[in-house]
Amino acid sequence: TADVPRLLDYIATLRPELRGAGEWQHSLRNGQIIDVDIVSHALDFAGRSAVLVVAQDITARKSAERALRNSEERFRLLFESSPIAITISRQDRLLYANSAFIDLFGYTLSTEVIDTSLLDLVAVQSRPEIQEWLSQVSQDSRPSRVEALAQRKDDSIFPAYILASYIELPEGAAQVVFFADLTEQKRLEQEALTTERLRVELEKERELIDLKERFTSMVSHEFRTPLTVITLANNLLGQHLN
Repeated sequence: TADVPRLLDYIATLRPELRGAGEWQHSLRNGQIIDVDIVSHALDFAGRSAVLVVAQDITARKSAERALRNSEERFRLLFESSPIAITISRQDRLLYANSAFIDLFGYTLSTEVIDTSLLDLVAVQSRPEIQEWLSQVSQDSRPSRVEALAQRKDDSIFPAYILASYIELPEGAAQVVFFADLTEQKRLEQEALTTERLRVELEKERELIDLKERFTSMVSHEFRTPLTVITLANNLLGQHLN
């Protein structure tokens, strides 16, 4: 029904040549609405004016196109709203970078990194490792991950967890790379190591105190000969050192 006024306008402008009428919606006998692509040609048929119309059902194609647009929109929203820094590249050149990436690496606009190399995002000392790693990430492989030193726009360096994989885009396969800042995690790990070392030192200190108490008790109760004292002390010290 919505296409009727447009159809009447189109008929009024028919000319005797092949014309693409564009996409329309037709109603089937059972009431189902389908999408069609129409090509028409005005002609004389048996002495009377007529129009040859070819209608191609494009419902499935239109549905696929809508599904693709919806998928692309969902991907775009996920890409932009992700708190994880993400880049999409092809042939080692960045095509897109999301907001989280811009913030993490200290850029102002995503256009600043477009067409740059992925290797420019890592510290010089990590580039040989990353170059080798990226060469092993194929379209058929599972997501691959590595830890390396990343480099911000201001050349400051931070530890990063990097994951790479491939996705299919309308223009072809592309590499998607995720970056996560490990600075806080590394700090906590270092604190945990420091805490563990302190625990070990305290444990040794408690053992030493216990050794001193046992030695004092030994002297008080086992003081028979200097040789006995020395022998027992040596045994206790040997146990502690072992």
